[in-house]
This record gives sequence, C-alpha cells and structure tokens, in this order.
Amino acid sequence: MDKIQEIIKAMNEDNRMGVDIMAHLMRSSYKRRETINAFRALGFVVKAIGSRVYVSDGPPATEAKKREWERNIRGLSSILW
Repeated sequence: MDKIQEIIKAMNEDNRMGVDIMAHLMRSSYKRRETINAFRALGFVVKAIGSRVYVSDGPPATEAKKREWERNIRGLSSILW
C-alpha cells in the first residue's frame, strides 16, 4: 500500500491525467498484476500500453470522459516512449 500511496502522490505532483505506474515499481509480472489489481480495487481506471501501465486520477464518469482519458494516455505514451 505504501507504493500505491507513493504513486498517487507522484500523480498529484505531476498534475497529469495519467502516469506510468510501472516506472515506480519493479518490473516483475507478479508486481505488475498485483499493482494493476490494487489500483482497480481503489476505483482507478488502469490501462496497459505495451510494457507500460497507466492509471487515471479516478474512474471516468461517462463514455466521453473515458475516450478523452484514453486519448490523453495515448498522447502521454508517445511522449514517454
């Protein structure tokens, strides 16, 4: 849970729609799966793009917000790769 709080703090400091949560974690598949499940349990929207995993700052309320979030994630992905 400490790692999750650290990531949420980083998200707030970055003031971004999404952040690559795997940048804050070890790259093992167990940690990846455990982290994705933990964020989903907290109500976040998690999206995996290649080896990167992004988390939104909260679940989108509508389909339009979900599409907007996905566009932002794609844009962020192109910047980070």
